[in-house]
Amino acid sequence: MTVRDPVCGMEIESESAFAKREHMGQMFYFCSQSCVDQFDKDPHRYVMTSATTGFNPEQTLFRIELPVADLPMIRPAAKLEAGLRSLNGVDRVTVNAGAGLVQLDYDPQKINLVGLADAIRSAGYTVDGAQTRIGIENLRCASCVKFIEDELKATQGVLNANVNIATQEATVDYLPQNTTLSQLNAAIETWGYKPRAALSDAPVDKQEEAHAREYSRLMKMFWFAAIISVPVLLFAYPQYVPLIRD
Repeated sequence: MTVRDPVCGMEIESESAFAKREHMGQMFYFCSQSCVDQFDKDPHRYVMTSATTGFNPEQTLFRIELPVADLPMIRPAAKLEAGLRSLNGVDRVTVNAGAGLVQLDYDPQKINLVGLADAIRSAGYTVDGAQTRIGIENLRCASCVKFIEDELKATQGVLNANVNIATQEATVDYLPQNTTLSQLNAAIETWGYKPRAALSDAPVDKQEEAHAREYSRLMKMFWFAAIISVPVLLFAYPQYVPLIRD
């Protein structure tokens, strides 16, 4: 009989289920230990068929400054501003090209930081931040991948998150000033998985990398110009070069 894991929603065969639980006269089947652990924390949550929701009319706006690479100094980033202002939940946008910052007031109930970062990328820019990889022990549930990704993306300061079930790792882009590695680990633990060190668990500062690439590019241009200028100077002022003068 085909059943659905109540935690992750994965369809499984009841005969080959990883585990099962009986609660309030109802039988539940699970695909993995992580789903069992999540169910055991609050089994009544998965039995309830309806819930009462409320609405808070008070709107609370968050303000955040995003470091954005390659903001134009000469002309304003009109496309970027227009794209951000058009988003549902964004109240105010200020672009400071000199500081390389975009300041926004937004409603986190309508849009999160991932949506803001996507809009900035769509306008042709990149949000600077850090990137880290976190290992996830015993990740074998394909349906749990999306739940972990969504949990990471909902974490304050996270720009993007991708979970690879093949490597059992999560790659997370985030703002170090707004979140910590312990918060990212806690998001993974929410779904019953244990974080571990990845192949390279040291955070990568994208802004520092961008500066290094720019420095390397400028140095290459400098040496190219220096090499090209040597023969030009030799033939422009032959009187100062004995071999050419003679």
